[in-house]
Amino acid sequence: MPPLSHQQLAAAVLMFHRPSRVSPMHDARRLALHEAAYVAMSFAAREGIWLRRLLAEIGFAQTEPTKLHGDNQSAIQLAKHPAFHAHTKHIGIHFHFIGDHIAEGTIEMVWIPTNTMAADVLTKGLGSRKHWDFVHAMGLVDASREGASWKERREVEEVCAAYARVQECLNRI
Repeated sequence: MPPLSHQQLAAAVLMFHRPSRVSPMHDARRLALHEAAYVAMSFAAREGIWLRRLLAEIGFAQTEPTKLHGDNQSAIQLAKHPAFHAHTKHIGIHFHFIGDHIAEGTIEMVWIPTNTMAADVLTKGLGSRKHWDFVHAMGLVDASREGASWKERREVEEVCAAYARVQECLNRI
């Protein structure tokens, strides 16, 4: 008898112990993506809430909700309408706080198509055209490249100065 692969062994152990009446093996990939997107949105929401509090402390209170963009509609729906069911029972309760912030109006979930996710420039290898489109969509400029305008260089200097002020505030906390 040939040795079992890790996946076959895990499936055999799960079937033997029968922890659940429903076996999600056929949906494993979809569920993993759904969970990963939901957990990532929770981390992003936590960072957004922290930044909102920091901005409020230094005199720049936000009146509009912080918009989180996502391309996983299942994860967005779970964030907007948290509910306990078979597909979410394994997600840690501490990730579900995002629903409270959506209800309070501090966070707003916005679906955008996958091909317009500007953050992909940070996580994926893209073609040159799409790369630069996303770089500009995020408001980034390359002030060191030849031909950068005075205005672009000035914007970079202003952003660096603002960043230094935020760092000073953080060091005082």
